[in-house]
Amino acid sequence: LESRLDADTIESFELGAKFTLLDNRLTLNAAVYSIDWTGIPSRIRSPEPACAGGFVNNNVGEAKSEGAEIELGYLVAENLKLDLTVAYNEAKFTQVTESSGFEVGEPLPQAPHITANLGVEYGFDLGANPAFIRMDIHHSGEAEAASQQFANPTVGDYNKINLRAGIA
Repeated sequence: LESRLDADTIESFELGAKFTLLDNRLTLNAAVYSIDWTGIPSRIRSPEPACAGGFVNNNVGEAKSEGAEIELGYLVAENLKLDLTVAYNEAKFTQVTESSGFEVGEPLPQAPHITANLGVEYGFDLGANPAFIRMDIHHSGEAEAASQQFANPTVGDYNKINLRAGIA
């Protein structure tokens, strides 16, 4: 199995809108998109036992990704802001190379259908300096990797919590 990696290309189309409402206290951004990806690079398992590490780099095909996302930001009080983002993505192979191990119509590995983020930020003065504290909770939904290239055909969903603070 020859290891050769060519450049990949993406053609992306997006239609969206941005709104500011309620005396600038509410922002709403929404978009739908379609992405065509050709020459997808990947590390694929080599059938040759002499291959170092058992993997070679190759281009494995083409994929189409379609989805939508919505972002909301709301100023609850002068110093308290809430943010919510939700996205849906459907990403599948539309063409594959014979040696890739993938199949046409198979979901792209590691590409969750649903992602979401909830953020809360509180601003305050610390002495004469503006300061803030922020917490974000990120959810990444289950992703599929049904190909034989992966030991586990499904990557479970997970949540991540970030906490940060700052002072100017």
